[in-house]
Amino acid sequence: MARDLKFLPPNHRERIFVPKAPSNNILPSKRRNLVKNAPAPRKVTNPFCLLYTNADSLLNKKQELRMAIRDRQPDLIAITEAMPKRCEGRIEHQELGVHGYDLIWNEETETRHRGICIYVKEGLLVTVEQDLTNFNFEESIWIKIQLEGREDLLLGVIYRSPAQSDLEGNNIELLRLLQEVGKDKAQYKAIVGDFNLPNIKWNQRCGMVAGDKPLEEQFLVTIDDISMEQVIDRPTRYREHQNPSLLDLLLVNNPEIVHSIELRAPLGKSDHVVIEAKLDLSLHISDQPPPKRYNYGKGKYQLIRQEMASIEWDEDLRGLDVDAQWEKIKNTVLKSVERHVPYKKDNRGNKPLWLSPRAEVAIRKRNSAWTKYLHSHRTEDLNKYKVLRNRATQTLRQARKNFEEMVASEFKSNPKSFWRYVRG
Repeated sequence: MARDLKFLPPNHRERIFVPKAPSNNILPSKRRNLVKNAPAPRKVTNPFCLLYTNADSLLNKKQELRMAIRDRQPDLIAITEAMPKRCEGRIEHQELGVHGYDLIWNEETETRHRGICIYVKEGLLVTVEQDLTNFNFEESIWIKIQLEGREDLLLGVIYRSPAQSDLEGNNIELLRLLQEVGKDKAQYKAIVGDFNLPNIKWNQRCGMVAGDKPLEEQFLVTIDDISMEQVIDRPTRYREHQNPSLLDLLLVNNPEIVHSIELRAPLGKSDHVVIEAKLDLSLHISDQPPPKRYNYGKGKYQLIRQEMASIEWDEDLRGLDVDAQWEKIKNTVLKSVERHVPYKKDNRGNKPLWLSPRAEVAIRKRNSAWTKYLHSHRTEDLNKYKVLRNRATQTLRQARKNFEEMVASEFKSNPKSFWRYVRG
């Protein structure tokens, strides 16, 4: 039975899309030409910017995500483990929406485990690949992004849970899913996500497996068979009292498209880094203008009334059935509104209204501490980062609390401030 995926624009009008192992433990270092079926990438002025992370519950980190969007201006954001571990009650799409981006997520599908969210910048031409998304593997979302020159990028976001009930069966489905991806005709392919395969030691984009690990061995052989290459070469998960591990992978069918990869500070207290990958791909932007918003507070309603009063309604509606009469009245009113109600510029951005200068400074200090630790790998730098991370989290919460208390206290005298905050 097909499972529906929801593709939700930021104004929250719903659009629903019905949507063998080797004997040794080392993948041969001499690989086939991975780019034999892919066109040569062209250097582009503005590379395609992808942000990815395992958020370990996005709901309490959404404000930090908005700040990362403001600073990085990504074209697409992919999030795994977007839902809380113990999710009680239904989560609505309004809780996850981000201004300026369309939301694609797997909501209540049968294959959802911790939830995947993909945020696509408005104007990009994207379709959900239902056959791949509805595959038996738990869990993934697949989309195709239209590029310039009639080319496509097939992008998959994967979360492989190590605690899945039928773990062995799910692992087999992962390998089968990757084989199906290899058959797709897209010129460019990329897969990003948390694969939870720490036993693979990635070295110069090749993998080695220590000991008898059949899944890891088969995984390496499979990505080799479908001509894809893993391009992250540093740990992506840092947990206290554990060695850093490379769990979050980025696979591409043409490594020459990789412009740059940066590992940014995690969101909140997540132990997974934020991966910022730039790809030398030119996106096709829709020619359709963004929806306009009327500034009803400055409408010339007296002129609208005069126009409505001057119309001979009996004459205009004579001989029309009920549906035709309604269309006539509706179109007449809308044309009058178009003439006499101005549009207003949408000034909403991804900077939270409550974000104080002190909170911004705390975020910058935390990010700087993280960058320093990535270069030094010293315990004292990690401890300093944790202190600044906790301080930044506390400062953000206090700034939001102070702002909400101010808005609540001024509600009667300044209701516009309240509704502006509610609209986000």
